[in-house]
Amino acid sequence: MKRQGSRIPGFHRLCVRDRIRLSGLSDISLELATGGLLPVHADNMVEDVVGVISYPLSIAPNFMVNGTDVFVPMSTEEPSVVAAAARGAKAARQTGGFRAEVSDPVTTAQILLLSPESDAETRLAENREALLNELRGRHPTIESMGGGPKELTWYRLDPDRLVVLIHADTRDALGANVVDSLAEALAPRLESLTGADAIGAIITNAMPERKVTVRASFPVDSLARGEYSPQEAAQRFLHMASWAKDDPMRAVTHNKGIMNGVVAVAMATGQDIRALEAGAHFMASGNGRYGPLSSWHLDGDVLAGTLTIPHTFATVGGMVSRHSLAGVLMKKLNMDSSDRLASIAASAGLACNFSALSVLATEGIQKGHMRLHRRAEKSQD
Repeated sequence: MKRQGSRIPGFHRLCVRDRIRLSGLSDISLELATGGLLPVHADNMVEDVVGVISYPLSIAPNFMVNGTDVFVPMSTEEPSVVAAAARGAKAARQTGGFRAEVSDPVTTAQILLLSPESDAETRLAENREALLNELRGRHPTIESMGGGPKELTWYRLDPDRLVVLIHADTRDALGANVVDSLAEALAPRLESLTGADAIGAIITNAMPERKVTVRASFPVDSLARGEYSPQEAAQRFLHMASWAKDDPMRAVTHNKGIMNGVVAVAMATGQDIRALEAGAHFMASGNGRYGPLSSWHLDGDVLAGTLTIPHTFATVGGMVSRHSLAGVLMKKLNMDSSDRLASIAASAGLACNFSALSVLATEGIQKGHMRLHRRAEKSQD
């Protein structure tokens, strides 16, 4: 079988053993078989453990992200998600794959101040740097790597409520505990400075400063299905994208299709799924009306897609550090930084979005989707 990077023709037709071998995961086959989590380990993670539950773990081939071949780990119970990701990646590969840009890894916490004095904002501005200096040194490990507190901002909800934001670079960690501890430490100081009562200090999963954007071009020729020419299919595809832009009810399902890919990667790598979903849907509502996370346009003979989502991915801390398979899987697949992981997950989301819209615009979702459902049901007989 000819292999060129992550492009392996017929990968879905191989047996599990051959997929493991070709993905370079043979030396962790035992962890793959057991799921990497025993009840005794789970009991140290959360309360009242009685066992563990397993999800399928797949490897999606064909991906090229920022010029590098990638095997993408995906964990999902829904048939057709991995196939959609691989199909979209194969099409994008013809034009160079996915190109991702990641913002600085800045995580944000909020502090709510009740009944601040009228000149509270002026006092905050005058003491901004001093307040930041008071927070520095609390997380020396992160600061030694270039992270730590970076900025303070604030806004009024109304005359009686002022929200202060602490923005901290948390490097490859999501940093919830880091920014929560910074916010709690700063709250008493803010009370004395503004004459307010501090009520609540906690991370915002909106991630206003931490985002990943991925772009890719998909050849129009790859859209040909059934009775539609590639050009006809492309126009129908764009109508589907426009529908999501103009109709919040359609946008919800449009974004669910994107998150099929993003969440599957997050599941396979031990990420905080709830934070990821909450942040993504907050972003989709950013202009006051729920809309699609992706945008599409025709550029000559390709469909150009762009996707931006919050960057909530981590390669250290949390579940990543406690789940043996998640950690070793990222190491084996060269997901050595949170930025790279975020880029790969966003690419999987855009690939799934492309595949879903192309199928919806032509043969309909049921034909391939239900074929895979029937196969899954047959395996249980």
